[in-house]
Amino acid sequence: MERGNVAHRRGNGRPRTGQFSVEKVKDMVGNDPKLSIQKASETLDISTATVYRVSRRTLFFFPCELQNYQALLESDEKKRVEFAKDCQTYPIG
Repeated sequence: MERGNVAHRRGNGRPRTGQFSVEKVKDMVGNDPKLSIQKASETLDISTATVYRVSRRTLFFFPCELQNYQALLESDEKKRVEFAKDCQTYPIG
């Protein structure tokens, strides 16, 4: 009687992406970091899902969203300190 093992064996299944795709995406993003995933997939003739998967999971590239903040003036610091002190004096609840 033969006994089996249900443990996962490494190497089962098809590899998700080839090293060729990884290098193509890495070069493309290195040349133009603001390039969208859609444009990169069209240019490289690779599916959008593959470009997304390679950029996020393999190369650890994540989109960065720039945010605008109001500039703080020197006079604002005094107001902020006064506000923080007022908040500490009021009871919570």
